[in-house]
Amino acid sequence: MDFSKTRFDEIITKLKKYTKKLGLEFKNEVFIPVSAHKEDNIFNQSTKMSWYKGKQFFQVMDELKPLKKSKSKILFRMPIDKITNPEI
Repeated sequence: MDFSKTRFDEIITKLKKYTKKLGLEFKNEVFIPVSAHKEDNIFNQSTKMSWYKGKQFFQVMDELKPLKKSKSKILFRMPIDKITNPEI
């Protein structure tokens, strides 16, 4: 894995096309390049992705506001199953 910005951008483009095809529309989506194997951009800024200047995964998760329930819209949920950071 070379942590390429070009490859990350390609994946985002494909993901946006796919979700649009499914009829899903997002307003304030955040895309974070991560490598969970070595915790790149999970808790701390990755040294392998100097091109990424955004927030890390858990910073974004901590700042999320609860979704308002709506019967007419699909709510997204992402379970986080296992955290292996020894600092936690």
